Amino acid sequence: MRTGRPLIVSTGMSTIEEIHDGVEAAERQGLLIAHAASTYPCPVGQLNLRMIHTLEAAYAECPMGYSGHETGAALTCRPAQLSSSPMAMDKPLDLA
Repeated sequence: MRTGRPLIVSTGMSTIEEIHDGVEAAERQGLLIAHAASTYPCPVGQLNLRMIHTLEAAYAECPMGYSGHETGAALTCRPAQLSSSPMAMDKPLDLA
C-alpha cells in the first residue's frame, strides 16, 4: 500500500472475483478483509458465515473480520467462533 495505512475491505455485494481483484489491488499489505452481507437488517439465512472460512483459505496472510447487520444477539458471537477477528455490528436499538 502506498499510504502505509491499514485498509479494511468489506465484501458486501461483491463476487469472489471482485474480492480477489480488491485484495490484489491492495497488494495484501496492511489489509483486513471483513465478510459482510449487504441486506440491512440481514435475515439469518443470508449471513453466509461459511464465507469466512473460504476467505481465510484464499488469503491466509490477511486478517479476517466480520461486519454484521443481523438483528438479535443469537448470532453475534458466531463469527468469533469461526476465527473471525475484528467485528463490526450495525444494530439500531429498535431492531436489536
